[in-house]
Amino acid sequence: MKIADERDEPDASRSPSFWVKTALIAAAGVAAISGVSFNRLAGSRLSGAALNDLRAVSGGLSGVGFFAICLQLTIVGAFAGAASRYRLASRCVTWWFVGACLLAAVAAGAAAAILIDSDGSYRLQMGGYVVLTVGATLASVLPRAEILAGEQFLRLAALYVLGPLIKIAIGLMVLSDEKTSLVILPLALAECVSLVAAFMLRPQRPESAGFVLPVRSLLNGLAAAFGLLILFVFSSLALRSRFGPDANVFNDSATVVRPVVFLPLVISILFLPSIARSPVGSPALRRSYLAALAWTSGLALIAGTTVVVAPHFVTTVLLDDISAASPTVIRLLAVAWVFASISVIPVLQYIAHGSRLALASWGAALVIGVGQLTVSSAVGLAWVTLLAAATLFVAVFVPAILRVQPVLHAMRAHADTEGTRPLGDITLVIPSYNPGPAVIDTIVSAHECFAGLKERATIIVVTDGSTDGSDLLIDSIDLPELIHIRHPRNMGKGAALRTGFSQAETDLIAFIDADGDLPPSLFVELLRAQQHFDADIVFGSKLHPESVVDISALRHIYSTTYRLLMRVLFQLDIRDTQTGIKLFRRDVIKTVLPTLRENAFALDLELFIAARAAGFTNYVEVPVVLRRQSGSTISLRGIGSMFGHTLRLFWRAKITLAYTRSAASSVRPTATKSGNRGQAEVWNV
Repeated sequence: MKIADERDEPDASRSPSFWVKTALIAAAGVAAISGVSFNRLAGSRLSGAALNDLRAVSGGLSGVGFFAICLQLTIVGAFAGAASRYRLASRCVTWWFVGACLLAAVAAGAAAAILIDSDGSYRLQMGGYVVLTVGATLASVLPRAEILAGEQFLRLAALYVLGPLIKIAIGLMVLSDEKTSLVILPLALAECVSLVAAFMLRPQRPESAGFVLPVRSLLNGLAAAFGLLILFVFSSLALRSRFGPDANVFNDSATVVRPVVFLPLVISILFLPSIARSPVGSPALRRSYLAALAWTSGLALIAGTTVVVAPHFVTTVLLDDISAASPTVIRLLAVAWVFASISVIPVLQYIAHGSRLALASWGAALVIGVGQLTVSSAVGLAWVTLLAAATLFVAVFVPAILRVQPVLHAMRAHADTEGTRPLGDITLVIPSYNPGPAVIDTIVSAHECFAGLKERATIIVVTDGSTDGSDLLIDSIDLPELIHIRHPRNMGKGAALRTGFSQAETDLIAFIDADGDLPPSLFVELLRAQQHFDADIVFGSKLHPESVVDISALRHIYSTTYRLLMRVLFQLDIRDTQTGIKLFRRDVIKTVLPTLRENAFALDLELFIAARAAGFTNYVEVPVVLRRQSGSTISLRGIGSMFGHTLRLFWRAKITLAYTRSAASSVRPTATKSGNRGQAEVWNV
């Protein structure tokens, strides 16, 4: 298992200084003011269809700009280890990338020419300018990524200021109702100048020989960024051919709200290199992620609140015209873009670390895409935008908070693992509910197994409200070390285990299901693994490569899916939490027992969650032999019930922090450097 240490920490000398950060923030402010100035300039010089076309195209291009930022981080994340020493790509790759960008730009220009409602020549001119603008924006991704990877923030600041100033200068020369075909020219030339400047400012580092592109990571980031592109374009753009006059209302309102997302995106650039190069689960990633989240959330909330409280004032400042935009649409879009801004950092974190969770952006893209096809008013589209942004927020925010914590990996023992130290006394708890005569074989076999190992073993059978007469069979067994406890009614496997655990006082505590599916002779391997690894928890696993099991494809799919769910929700990389045979150190059970609440099968998982929160992190997986005596218990009702119990555990573990708080309130020994038992993972809280 991996616990973050000083080697995971990024070099502090690479962090930008206060003045560098201030310069980038100031540049973002200048860019924002320049954007406002250009909007007002366009409003004073253009009217009618030309102004509406400019604002509609600007909305779409803002989505392309965000797409470009996502691509930058994708590249930075993919090359995080080598970006500080080499150029990110060879000259051949650079031209290949530029060619791909040009193809995308042609597609965007064709779409613009088709969607613009005008005569043929005007459409072709506008499409050409869109090709030029989109092509320059995307082609600048690679040099900007190299500048970002090298944390050359002053160069980035220069690029942020240059583009908007060029746009205003060209706008002063060409914007007028007499030159409607040139309304997009300022945007196109500004991006072209920025492209040239980006290539001139890229770091001059030696190219890497034989550097391999991580294609899978790049494709994952590209797909995720494209989902965000759909969200931001369709959240900024309504087509006049479909929405009629309401399209202008929506587009103008989107122009007013755009600063809500612009400033947070620019500020997030400060933290992206650190996020990209910090290992998942490390304190460095947590610090960088939380700092980025605080900045972006704070700026988005301030901007969004200002727009919601004073939409008329903001519209007047940005557009110099309060008749075009709708206060209702503005308020809805402001709230939507606050959600989207806060969601940006989690998505970019996923992209940087190659996580498929970044593809959650397609959920939001699907919502906004369906909305564009089904609603018919500006207000309706604003509500859909809010729903899409909220969908993205829910899908990515909570998993991202969890992802900055370390994933705990279980070790794997093999059948030939040998013990290294004498064993202690052991208590075996057997939860029993209508097992039939099989419980007798389980008890007798367990006794013989421990006797053969010369183990002093106490067997506690907890009859959990059985109605099949198996309790009478248990009473007939004549073993001095057997304790039989009855529940007056069926309370669940978890409740039976907690009852048995409360009576155990030996060095080791174990349990096994009563139905005979798992032979007690497996404890030989569990005890050997516990000795060899000095394990806190040893558990049998049907998914261990050496296990001898006969399970259906459906059960295998269920187990694999559940394992992925455990990794996402609880950062536990454990193949199989539900196989009914486990062995614990006594201090593990006594520490976590007061925090256990589950009465059903979910207690198996709760034991791992509570033990991990208490600092016990040494888990070992052993193979099992499964001889199916009873029928499979998998059903839709059972799956639904287990899923509900898992969500309840998630609430206690990650929302209320019940297990973490309980562990923090108890005094436990601190591990030495050579071990990890009792060492709380301080970045878990």
